[in-house]
Amino acid sequence: MHDAEELNRRLLATVGADCFGWDLSQLLRPPGTRNRKYEEAPTVRFLELDEGTSYHPRELELSLPEAPDLPAREDSRAPAPRKPPPPIDLSRLSTPARALVCLGNAGVGSPYPSRSEADFAACLAMFGAGYEEAEVWAVMTDPSNGISEKVLEKGPHAEGYLALTIGKAKSIAHGRSA
Repeated sequence: MHDAEELNRRLLATVGADCFGWDLSQLLRPPGTRNRKYEEAPTVRFLELDEGTSYHPRELELSLPEAPDLPAREDSRAPAPRKPPPPIDLSRLSTPARALVCLGNAGVGSPYPSRSEADFAACLAMFGAGYEEAEVWAVMTDPSNGISEKVLEKGPHAEGYLALTIGKAKSIAHGRSA
């Protein structure tokens, strides 16, 4: 895993990409989805794709220059709570937000093109309604809530995914950039 992360870091430095998107817990945005990290929420698109080209990791290791040290950053990931809180009362949420939590992105008329966007919207709605971080974690990991579907499918990667999602939603809800 360390080798893959190091190759990602070197590749990112070589092409001038986001200097914090190299670790394996990062989720890539599929083409056609929206990048809600920015106010205008641009659509992600391919700039170039050569379907016939593939690279062996050793080939990349030999061809990529060493990456410079990365600058320090404030981590927006939210740590998972260590003890489960009691069941969460969802009455402070709007009717659509409550439906999103209960039914997940498969709910009738869900406006979100992906489960990741639905998860982010649910977290943002909860912070906007005054819920604490531990309550958001509890709702997003409760198997009785439809919104937990993607988190539960991620297995050992669930904590990293949810930490990023909750951390970004909390930053935006509290007026800080993620």
